[in-house]
Amino acid sequence: MKSGWIVAVLLLAVLVVLGVLWLRSDKSDEGTFTLYDGSATAMERVHIATFDSAEGPSIAEGAAFNKVMCEAVREALQEQATARQGTDHYWCDKGRFRP
Repeated sequence: MKSGWIVAVLLLAVLVVLGVLWLRSDKSDEGTFTLYDGSATAMERVHIATFDSAEGPSIAEGAAFNKVMCEAVREALQEQATARQGTDHYWCDKGRFRP
């Protein structure tokens, strides 16, 4: 009977740890930006990068940093695509990548 209680307590502890990990992994989209690529020939967007740095002491500062970085990479990629006369179109969206 004693081993049944031990198993129950261990199972409960595992569930609590999994719950905490799940809550911590579910980061808010606030302050996160995602870079996408889409071309005239493709029917879908392609995920390039997600910018979710926590730079700065507040979410607002992190969001500003992430937006600036996403836009800087977007501009560089767009310039390369234009130079090679490609049909790629790059853009940044607020939030995490959603398939």
